[in-house]
Amino acid sequence: MKVKWILCALLLVIMAKQEIYSQENYWTPTNGPGSGYDVRTLVVDKSGTLFAGTWTDGTIWKTTDLGNTWSQCGAIPNTNPILGLSVNAQSDVFASVYLRGMFRSTDHGTTWQQINSGLTDFSVRGSLVDKQGFVWVATQGGLFASTNNGDSWALRRSGSFGTVYLDSANTIVAQDSHVSGMYTLYRSPDHGDSWSSISMSDTIGLMGIHPDGSYYAGTPWSGILRSPDHGVSWNNLYTPVRWSGYTAAMTFNDRGDVFYARDGEDAGILISTNGGDSWQVMNSGLTTTRTIPIHRHPSGFVFVGTNGAGVFRSTEVTEPNQSSVALPIVNAAAGSPVEIPITATGIAGKGILSCQFVVKFNTPDSILVADSALGVEGTTLSASGWTVMQNAIGPNQIMIAAYGPTPLQGDGVLLRLRFSIIQQADSGKRSSLQFSDFLFNNGTPSVVTTDGGVSIIEKVCGDADVNGLVQAYDAALVLREAIGPLPSPPPPLTSIGKVNADVDLNGKIEAYDAALILRHVLGLPMPKDVSSCFGDGDDTTSTSPLVQLNPIMSQVHHDGDLSSLQFTFAGVDKQHSAISLSMDLTLDDGVDNASAITFAGLPSGYLSAVNRLDSRHFRVAIVNPTGILSSDISGRLTVSNTALLEKIEFTNIHADNNRVKDTTIVPIVTGVSQKSSGIPRQVELVGSYPNPFNPSTRIVYQTANSQNVVIEIFNILGVRIRSLVNQEIQPGLHEVVWDATNDAGQPVASGQYYCRMRSGSYLKTIRLMPIK
Repeated sequence: MKVKWILCALLLVIMAKQEIYSQENYWTPTNGPGSGYDVRTLVVDKSGTLFAGTWTDGTIWKTTDLGNTWSQCGAIPNTNPILGLSVNAQSDVFASVYLRGMFRSTDHGTTWQQINSGLTDFSVRGSLVDKQGFVWVATQGGLFASTNNGDSWALRRSGSFGTVYLDSANTIVAQDSHVSGMYTLYRSPDHGDSWSSISMSDTIGLMGIHPDGSYYAGTPWSGILRSPDHGVSWNNLYTPVRWSGYTAAMTFNDRGDVFYARDGEDAGILISTNGGDSWQVMNSGLTTTRTIPIHRHPSGFVFVGTNGAGVFRSTEVTEPNQSSVALPIVNAAAGSPVEIPITATGIAGKGILSCQFVVKFNTPDSILVADSALGVEGTTLSASGWTVMQNAIGPNQIMIAAYGPTPLQGDGVLLRLRFSIIQQADSGKRSSLQFSDFLFNNGTPSVVTTDGGVSIIEKVCGDADVNGLVQAYDAALVLREAIGPLPSPPPPLTSIGKVNADVDLNGKIEAYDAALILRHVLGLPMPKDVSSCFGDGDDTTSTSPLVQLNPIMSQVHHDGDLSSLQFTFAGVDKQHSAISLSMDLTLDDGVDNASAITFAGLPSGYLSAVNRLDSRHFRVAIVNPTGILSSDISGRLTVSNTALLEKIEFTNIHADNNRVKDTTIVPIVTGVSQKSSGIPRQVELVGSYPNPFNPSTRIVYQTANSQNVVIEIFNILGVRIRSLVNQEIQPGLHEVVWDATNDAGQPVASGQYYCRMRSGSYLKTIRLMPIK
């Protein structure tokens, strides 16, 4: 008996040492999703919206304010119990509906689409989205994965699975049901291409994977086990109670604390702050111990779903991702503008709808003059549709307030402060930049601020590589910086190099700066009305501002599996010249396999650079210190023949340092060539050239097989006026001419007409514009 009392005393000491969470009213009920609901799964998207799936009636609910209010999502057709929810990086929601299969919502739960293509077992349970964006779902008929956001599924591991996990090494981990008295733990490091397996006791069920890589499992008798070696061996952990019930789940916070929920009489929540060496029962505030899913929110709160009592939220924040904002220390030169980015981290999922703060500057040296406009383009504020206001509340203080209809979504640049450096600022002087009274919302979440400053350095105009010389190499480095990021070598510009590279003193590094450096290297004067660190422009030189850039698709080449689309630019001529052009090119969503944009055959004196930002986005810069002519520029975009290129968007266009209006073009073929080995892989009405036209236009189309093709012309009332093609067409590219006449040979009036091509199930219509 004495030994028993000693063990009990030791037990109390162990539990007392690890109790860092308050026992009093640890849990509070939220206002949903509803009285009596049996919640089986919880998930949070990148904006912090919490979704709850129910067993009760197969409904899904969501809250955007940490459970204070809930709304019911749109109904899932022919629904059943919801056993799994997961979200991807785009906040698409995937729901596992038992015996109905998988459903997806791309509008935050408003509408749902059934996505069962390739799914051969509809007894779906847990799901997840891995770091590559692959969607996984565990079913009683196997483990399935989708590489295209749920549009189709493939069986990756046969067996009977209830849950699927992703460990710290980005390995897929799942455990099948017992076969011959044993469970089997499967692991795949290569998205299901290969698997390793470990046999486990049928009393052990995998429940979670700790951030440190260790696996946690449970037993039907409330035992908890931990494996440090991916399931090869298991260590028994102390648990203070023996609970009934089989359903259990785990979640972890950033500090590594373990939260264990178990569904059963006298069950509830256990917390361990020391890796499971000791546990603390934490049921205070719960109205039921029938706890099932448990999920840590990015705000630091923990949510738990129950059988019959809805969702509860912890009253304590458990090691949240701390919100912080920071001002950098930057280098600048006298007489130049400077942009200061305010960066924010740890703001996603915090429900931040407003912020306000004061920035103090010009201490100790009065070298900064505040601009009246803040930079918000491309920041987290602009991405959330926020309104930003500022007011100078003193000679050295700016008050800034911002608010928006949607919470801030993620880390990045909050906004940019704009200053000018006074011309008299001496090298070595410094102004501090200090935050004061920073608030997100009404003070929650709290925020850590880091002050910055601006230091004045000696500017060597155009010396981007900081070697004391201004050379053509500096122009090349500046051009790389302007379209970056590009991989090394050479390394990116240093802070001093960036100051030197800003030749036109507008606070940005652009292709225009590279062109001005080349002019200096060649001994050419700066253009008229241009202020630069090389000196003001020469009145004898003149470049009129370009107000519109007109890209034109001129030729399509088919070569095996690739298509090369030639394009040129109109609008840059001797009367409207520029020494630099830069722009972003974005292909439409139907193209995911563009390989390159090239500018071949540029005349002597031109310098071009292309950066492929991703498979559909390119950044382009072209400079010529003596002037760019449209007749000199010819670009080629290469895509797969399987791609349907509907349009190309030209954005962020700058001619010199002048912003040019964005434009979008639809590829219009003005010439076609095809190698004999190139056979189109699909039927397509490609386009017409010219259009508008007078007196005739050539209509280009292609077929992949011998098939009947019908091409007809209709007027604006939908009346057919001309039949151009109605016959069997051999594979290849073809043209047919329409001379703006009807079937009777009579000329048609100027205006809008429609050309329609039919071939089997294919149907497409384009507009034609004859003019007189």
